Amino acid sequence: MGHGRWAREWRALSRKHSTTLRTLLHWLGRLLFCIAALLVIALVAWIVTNWNDPSVVGFASTWLPAALSLVVAFMPSQEKGWGKHMIWRAALIVAGVAGSALMWHNQKLALATAKQEQEQAISKAAAMASDKSNAHTDQQISGVKEEIHNVAKVSATGLEEVRSDLRGTTSSLSTLISKGALELNDNINKVKPPAPKQARLQFSFFTEDQKAFPILVRDVQQADDKTFSVDFSVRNISDVVVKEGDIWIILCDACKYEKEPDGFTKPKGSSERYRNRHFNILNPGVTLDKMTVTFSITGRFYQFGLALKYACENCVNLSDSQQMITGNAIYK
Repeated sequence: MGHGRWAREWRALSRKHSTTLRTLLHWLGRLLFCIAALLVIALVAWIVTNWNDPSVVGFASTWLPAALSLVVAFMPSQEKGWGKHMIWRAALIVAGVAGSALMWHNQKLALATAKQEQEQAISKAAAMASDKSNAHTDQQISGVKEEIHNVAKVSATGLEEVRSDLRGTTSSLSTLISKGALELNDNINKVKPPAPKQARLQFSFFTEDQKAFPILVRDVQQADDKTFSVDFSVRNISDVVVKEGDIWIILCDACKYEKEPDGFTKPKGSSERYRNRHFNILNPGVTLDKMTVTFSITGRFYQFGLALKYACENCVNLSDSQQMITGNAIYK
């Protein structure tokens, strides 16, 4: 009886300890799974952050088979649950695809690194060749400069003699050229046609006494209608025919036209004091027909001036052609 009782108590105690151990192992497994999940997340984040670092990608792709072996080792059997088994398989597939992508990217980085190292080697070799070439070129240039310097020393005396001869030759040539230029100018002046003569006109109060021409000042009597009339004319005093001529008459500021001279008109856009007449030709020494202008004076002035000017194809400048005749006003 004692022995059977002791056996029952031992079996009960064993079952209790077995249940406790299983519970402990269950929670320990979960803890390890959580730690592993955190490590996987940290590893993925590290790889993504350093995606273009060849050392990191190489490290991850190298240890990937070990991680996959652990996954396969701890894969649950179908007897322990079909759902857990399929989830584990899906995780294994995802890990395999990620591993393939990781190894492909590692290969790509390796190729890029090799290409960059090759380019650096080529650049370094080209730079070294260029330096050697420049050194050789500098040495050759230095030799050429030295030879030129020696030639210059040898030729210095000869050059000085040539310069002396050139100075004498230049002096002789300058003398001959100056003499030739003077003779050429003289010959040109002999054959050059004279400058064309310019026509000149002279304005005057009208007079039939040719000897009294020109009359530039005259008394002018006021008419009954309070107006003044001035007779004037213009003569070609040059020995050149005047062609396509124009004459202008300009009244004083206080004067106003009462009757324009025959043939005169107001130019477009000009002041009211201006009147113009055109004629075709006027031979030397010839006087145009008498012209008469009638005007009134605002206020009481005892002297007034009539400005007259002319222009033609062969006349002097317009600025030099303006003239003035002055009238002494005699009021009634």
